[in-house]
Amino acid sequence: MSTWTPTQLQTITCGTWLVTPGNDDVDVQDISIDSRSVGPGDGFFAIRGDRFDGHDFLRSAIEQGASMLIVDRRQPAMNLEEPLVPVLLVDNTVRALQDLARAWRAKLREKGIKVIAVTGSNGKTTARRLIHQALSLQSRGYQSPKSFNNHLGVPLTLLNTSLSDRFVVAEIGTNHPGEIAQLADIVRPDVAVITNIGTAHIGHFGSREAIAKEKATIIDYLTRDGLAVIPGDEPLLADLTVNDESQIVRFGKSANCDYVLTESQTTATGVEFDVQYSLEQDVFGNWQVEHLSLKIPLHGEHNAMNAILALPVANWECIDITKPEFAQHMLKVRGADMRLEIQQLGDLTLINDAYNANPDSMKAALNTLAHFGDPSRRRVAILGDMLELAEMGPTMHEELGAWLGRAHAKRLDHVILVGKLAADIAQGIGHVNPAMQYTAYPQLDDAVQSKIAQTIESGDIILIKGSRGSALERLIPALSTAQENAG
Repeated sequence: MSTWTPTQLQTITCGTWLVTPGNDDVDVQDISIDSRSVGPGDGFFAIRGDRFDGHDFLRSAIEQGASMLIVDRRQPAMNLEEPLVPVLLVDNTVRALQDLARAWRAKLREKGIKVIAVTGSNGKTTARRLIHQALSLQSRGYQSPKSFNNHLGVPLTLLNTSLSDRFVVAEIGTNHPGEIAQLADIVRPDVAVITNIGTAHIGHFGSREAIAKEKATIIDYLTRDGLAVIPGDEPLLADLTVNDESQIVRFGKSANCDYVLTESQTTATGVEFDVQYSLEQDVFGNWQVEHLSLKIPLHGEHNAMNAILALPVANWECIDITKPEFAQHMLKVRGADMRLEIQQLGDLTLINDAYNANPDSMKAALNTLAHFGDPSRRRVAILGDMLELAEMGPTMHEELGAWLGRAHAKRLDHVILVGKLAADIAQGIGHVNPAMQYTAYPQLDDAVQSKIAQTIESGDIILIKGSRGSALERLIPALSTAQENAG
């Protein structure tokens, strides 16, 4: 949690006082951009967004206990009757928030607090949680709350890091070229992690090559003596290098990786996996090959890979990952909501992965469903549209359908498709496997929810997966009600 005097805030943001503070002794205790979450002593930045303008909530922020307002519109602040708190006018509140985060990053560096940044097309949130779990065995740290990985969330993650923390793990996302550079320039990571290169937001980039170039930008902002952790089986990152003082570590399945996934098995409680890695043992450059077996309460081989990338970060922080305490500690990690979240609805087992979707994460979730639980139980996949693919959307949905028809025709009993692009997935399935059972609906209205619920049988294992805009979690009450009525 950052703490600032009014003078520091004015100096860093180059602001002008509309309401001058009475003295410089009262600190601003924290920074908030949401009037609903403002606490006593917080500084409230009024941010203008697509749907809301923070300047409309200045009075609410004061009532919640804000000790200072930072605005970039003069009139709403001047319209306040007796604001009772200092008001600072800046040119742009977003830029001011980012400048403040840069200043706090410098303080974190002075205190020796390590900053780990995680980017990638898929798995950022899970990888971030796994890294935080691994490092928290040894010391207290902070991590991005939820998926705070954009131009507002990244600065807030840094600003919410306390000087009593020893590390912070921040997500860095992008949906247009140049965003990684902008955010990495604020974060200046000691450790930069790339989870993978996929096709998320490919509509804004045009190709995987462009996505790889964007993700790799994070390495350019790595501090000296830093660590880069990257997927070693990704050809688009094969030529990636770091500065002479830093280290690069590759993880993956191939033998040329530094951390190799040699075995993995999905169980009812998560995934078990084996990893082989090498460590330098002495000053003469001798290396020792190590073997490690771990379990985590997260499902799917892709989460085994997310866990493996946390291991070099732990080793870099001098944590002995071979000790039984480490294995026990990793069993306590928890996944994020609606990311392969297992829920029981009566006799139904629901795999809720409705937070977001792209072709790569769709395949990972479907692979998890295909190998989950008792093989005698019916498996039903309910899939929504994958958004932000632009003109490539129909083609990529059809390709997903073709892959699904080839890969899991014998393991999935029914596929239910919902959304404007559902017909394209259905077309892909039909081309390669007309016998596969599937149903397509153009939208998820009340009538469709009822129809879907009626097709579900007692004991089914169900996956719901789609982009955030699909909001497939709306199905859950209908599924639950159907189960209650059946019982």
